[in-house]
Amino acid sequence: LQAVGGTVGAPSLVITKGVIAADNPNATIPPAAPSDPSAVLADSDVSDVDAFDEITFVVTVENVGTTPAYNVTIDDPATAGFACAEPVLGDIENGDGTTLSFTGDLATGIVLDDPLAENDGTEGAPFANDTALLTLRCNLDASVEPLQAYTNEAGVTWTSVPDPSAPFTRVADTAVATVIAPRISKVVTDITPGYSTAVREAHVGELVTYQVTVEIPEGVSSNARLEDRLPNGFAMVEVVSLTPSSPDLSTSEGSLADVLANVGFNNLCGGEAAPARRFVIGPGNNDSGFGTITNTNTDNSTVETITIVYRVRVLNASVNTN
Repeated sequence: LQAVGGTVGAPSLVITKGVIAADNPNATIPPAAPSDPSAVLADSDVSDVDAFDEITFVVTVENVGTTPAYNVTIDDPATAGFACAEPVLGDIENGDGTTLSFTGDLATGIVLDDPLAENDGTEGAPFANDTALLTLRCNLDASVEPLQAYTNEAGVTWTSVPDPSAPFTRVADTAVATVIAPRISKVVTDITPGYSTAVREAHVGELVTYQVTVEIPEGVSSNARLEDRLPNGFAMVEVVSLTPSSPDLSTSEGSLADVLANVGFNNLCGGEAAPARRFVIGPGNNDSGFGTITNTNTDNSTVETITIVYRVRVLNASVNTN
């Protein structure tokens, strides 16, 4: 007798999760999201988003095996930072654009009513009836923080026969949303009494007024503090004002007026010009004098800011030369 070899066919699923859209005009999606996820694989993350933004994901599940995949179950567990809407009929299609019916939910798994066909002979895009494309819409919740990366995962299991009792091991993929950082700008608004007519030219003894504007992302900014290390030869005199642009901004300190009680003018380095060179809303060097700032605004077209105006003096010190 002569042994004869054979190959046993089996379904094999691969899953990819990617961002295709975000409703924040500041958002960046690298690489650029495809306009048609059935023609080009969606496999991007998103950055420069903030609280309440809607992010649209596409979960691509392709059968790269040689036989149909039954009981295809796609899950998307609850993840910190996200609130995801349950898909409705029309949110899942195959690569040919045919709507796929299903039962279940994201937490326990969405089960396709029909099997995914065996691979069409070409793995990857463009996709056909061997692929399910699930569109998910998730909002970043009110607790997200600047510069934090929030990961959202999707997984899938399947079987090689209609009996659901022996599924293949779950495979999963993630996409990441990173919250935008606060943006800060600083300008000189006045020099008093203004002995010189030159722009930004100050003399010993004059007062220089600075205005610092901080853009606060929507969501929560924990342990916020501000520090300005003045140039050698300058010293803090006073904080003139600390003003929010919107009532949507609040602080755990009570109010932004209460934050002024946390102002500190501290020494920096040594020598005759050291006193009051470090301006900290702390008041200590490592204190978070703003407390936790919360921005509840949901309109991305409106930027919420905190503006700090303060004065410094040009010292009569040897470090100050022309």
